[in-house]
Amino acid sequence: MIAVASQNSSEIQDKSHFETYIEQLSSVEQHDYLIHLSRGEKNLSALLNKRLQEFAYQESQHQEHENINRRTISALIESSKIWQDNKEKEEQQEAKLARQRELEKFAPKKNIVWNEIESLIEEKKATSYADAIDHLKNLRDLAEYQGELEKFTDRLANIKQTYSNRPALIRRMREAKLIL
Repeated sequence: MIAVASQNSSEIQDKSHFETYIEQLSSVEQHDYLIHLSRGEKNLSALLNKRLQEFAYQESQHQEHENINRRTISALIESSKIWQDNKEKEEQQEAKLARQRELEKFAPKKNIVWNEIESLIEEKKATSYADAIDHLKNLRDLAEYQGELEKFTDRLANIKQTYSNRPALIRRMREAKLIL
């Protein structure tokens, strides 16, 4: 909510914008700064910047006063919810892109992984089954990403049929929603 509330807060302009305020100095004040400059007085730029910063501050206060846009707490809460929703969508999109990059790195290894799955299943161990299921999930995601889900489903059906006598494996495949 603080991030949303601070969106309308104004800030004093940085020094690069101070040049626009030189014209607001009176001709006497401009002349005075030029005399000090010709004498080579130290800290003249600091004094001038301080004076120009005063103009910037006065202008920001004036703008704030003119543009008072008081928001109710309910409006802030609503804005905060919208901001949070947008942030979550952005994070989801970033996660999706990261997953796509992972799948693209995984794609060249898919044939090797299929062979590894067969080897893991042959071990008949719970940890091997878990590893095989993890690989199958990655292969399913890759197949969805590449538009080859039918090939994956056929190959998975073959594994299910070949190892139908292993209830622990079949149960894990169901729990992972790889099969019905």
